Amino acid sequence: MNALDPASNEELEKTADGFIILKKTEEGTDSDLRNLLYETLTWRIVHENGRQQHRGWFLRHYEINHEVVDWYYHRAKQKYNL
Repeated sequence: MNALDPASNEELEKTADGFIILKKTEEGTDSDLRNLLYETLTWRIVHENGRQQHRGWFLRHYEINHEVVDWYYHRAKQKYNL
């Protein structure tokens, strides 16, 4: 992880098949801003049938983390008028 905040040093919880279990981050931190971008992309790939070579990965990530992904997406939508 390349974020410059304490969350970047935490041990990440993962599923048995290796997917990160996403947690909400403190708003405004590097991790939070990065997640706003990445999870909005995930939301759009899943909900808007976005073309992506690894679409299956995004579908599984969303299946595991849909509540947090939705939270990031709705925040990004409000913050950036998407």
